[in-house]
Amino acid sequence: MGDNDADLVRQFVERGYCVVPQCVDVGRTQRAKAVINQALGKGVTPEDARQARKGTWFPELVQDTRLLSVFNAAPRLHAFIKRLLGEDAAPTSAWSCQVALRFPGDLCDELPVGVPTEASAGAAAQESNSGCAVDGHGQGSTSAPGAVLPMFAPVPYFRDMWHIDGFPADGNHNKKGTIRNFTLLVGIPLAPVLEPMRGNLLVYPGSHFDTERYFSEQGFEQALAKGLEALDLRFASSPHNVCLDLGDAVVAHYSLAHSIAP
Repeated sequence: MGDNDADLVRQFVERGYCVVPQCVDVGRTQRAKAVINQALGKGVTPEDARQARKGTWFPELVQDTRLLSVFNAAPRLHAFIKRLLGEDAAPTSAWSCQVALRFPGDLCDELPVGVPTEASAGAAAQESNSGCAVDGHGQGSTSAPGAVLPMFAPVPYFRDMWHIDGFPADGNHNKKGTIRNFTLLVGIPLAPVLEPMRGNLLVYPGSHFDTERYFSEQGFEQALAKGLEALDLRFASSPHNVCLDLGDAVVAHYSLAHSIAP
C-alpha cells in the first residue's frame, strides 16, 4: 500500500468517506448495468417505483451474482478496506446489494419550456465548491448562445433530506424500535457522475462525529421510537456532491449522514 492509500485512510477518518479511484472492474460494472437495464425494459409499475425510492430497485436482483461480483471481484478495493478496518474485521464478500437508480427530475420541480430560473442557476453556483467540475452549460446554466435551458430546478429542501441507513424512517422497510446497522457503506457507479447535481451521492463531511456526539449525549430512544425525522440533529458541514468515474468506488462510514442530489 502506498502513500495514496494512507491519504485515503486519513480522509475517511476525518471526513467519514473517501473515493478509491479505479478499484473495480469496469467490464463487470457494465454487465451489472446491462442486467438492470434489462429489468427496466420489462417495465416497472408506479407502485414499484415509489417503493424503490425508499429502498432498492428490483429486489429480485439484490443477490444476483452478476451484480455482487462488481464488489466481490475487486481485489484492489478489498485491500483498501482491509487496511481501513483491519484484516479480521474486513468483509471478504457481499451477500446483498442495493440498486439505487436516479432519473432526470428526481427531487426537482419541472420548469416551463424555455424559461431559465434563478433557482436552478443558484443551485449550481452553490455546488461549485463541491470538489466536482461544474459545466457552465449544464443544469443551472443561464441562456448563453447555444446553451440548452434546464428542464428542472432542484427542490429547495433537498439538502435537508439526509438519513443514516438502517434507521426507521417514513416509508422504508425498517421497523420502529430496530436499527439495522452494518460495517461499511460502499457505492459503485453504473455510469460516470463527474459533475455536481447529477443524482450524486450527497454526503455531509464529518457528520459521523456529529451523530456520534448526539447519540452519546441523547441516546437512541427518540430515533428508535419515532425515526430520524424526530431528531434535532445539526451538522457542522454543508452537503457535498461525490463525483465518481467508472471504476471508482466511494467508501463511507456507517454513521455518515448522506442523501442524494437532484
